[in-house]
Amino acid sequence: MPEVYSGDVKYHQGFISKIKVKNKTVKLLLAFNPSHLEVVNPVVMGITRAQLDKSNIQDKNCVLSVTVHGDASIIAQGVIQETLNMSRTQAHQVGGTLRIVVNNQIGFTTDIQDARSTRYCTDIAKMIQSPILHVNSDHPCAAIFATRLALDFRNKFYRDVFIDLVCYRRYGHNEADEPRVTQPIINEMMQEKRSFDWGAAEMLCYATLINDNISIRLSGEDVARGTFFHRHAVVYNQKNNISHIPMHSIQNSLSKFCVWNTTLSEEASLAFEYGYSININDTLVIWEAQFGDFANGAQIVIDQFITSGEQKWGQKSSLVMFLPHGHEGQGPEHSSARLERYLQLCAQNNIQICIPSTPAQMYHLLRRQAKFKINC
Repeated sequence: MPEVYSGDVKYHQGFISKIKVKNKTVKLLLAFNPSHLEVVNPVVMGITRAQLDKSNIQDKNCVLSVTVHGDASIIAQGVIQETLNMSRTQAHQVGGTLRIVVNNQIGFTTDIQDARSTRYCTDIAKMIQSPILHVNSDHPCAAIFATRLALDFRNKFYRDVFIDLVCYRRYGHNEADEPRVTQPIINEMMQEKRSFDWGAAEMLCYATLINDNISIRLSGEDVARGTFFHRHAVVYNQKNNISHIPMHSIQNSLSKFCVWNTTLSEEASLAFEYGYSININDTLVIWEAQFGDFANGAQIVIDQFITSGEQKWGQKSSLVMFLPHGHEGQGPEHSSARLERYLQLCAQNNIQICIPSTPAQMYHLLRRQAKFKINC
């Protein structure tokens, strides 16, 4: 790369990474791409073919090309027809490509009836008889199943396969766009569509775990309500101030739900929860900082116990730390959780830093942690 270059917007930038999966290393390459829709797809195929040729790889399952498309562009851009036509020729075949269509049912501001003459945006795939899997993107498990099925097909027959992720666009085409101007009815429907909020996802997760005989211990400053008014694990009668914990309505003698507002403490409070976590099984132990940034008041506990206890003493802990934060104008001590500190402590799968972007991810992260067996 030249010493001086003009640069580009962040979503055009490429990326290279190496990920370890089951003692093997997977090399991930995200190709640089321009705003000209779909033209990067044959570029990706060329990169893939070069990797196969230069390494003299006979097993095409060792290299997988994945392309992501828009619903309006995949049916309208001629380069897609050219690319698919090339895909099974001797000079260009790469052993099949997984093609994922993000189908938000609108092209910038153009409705479906004006965007294409076919029933489905993926009908172009029929020219090479590729299987097409239509999936409701509101159902993550269905999307995962479709992806696995698609990969199984590709890896067996070395041919392209399409996944049509049928979804919707809650916001505009870009940061400056206002979708209500051109699609007022569908936009109103999307805004009224009940979203699965963070607190509901968290509580639902706890409910399923209690039903699975796994107890929950949640503690920290203001955790009953949540610093950002986000949890409401305890609700109060507005006339007599009597508290109620909805989770206690789940009857299971083998598990329990405990939520504790604690003293205004970080170091001693987190140390206590660490100690609790190493001496109990079948319990999801969670400590939440009032603001994620405030966890630095317990940095000694994080450094000397949580992230080094296994390395020094063989002592394992399944403790979960919640670090809520936001960009609400309260200054640098409330706005980042200082994740760079934790990233420095992640060697050898020591800890996992997770930044969920949807409530569903929060749900599955907590369930996975609770089900992960660590014998204390």
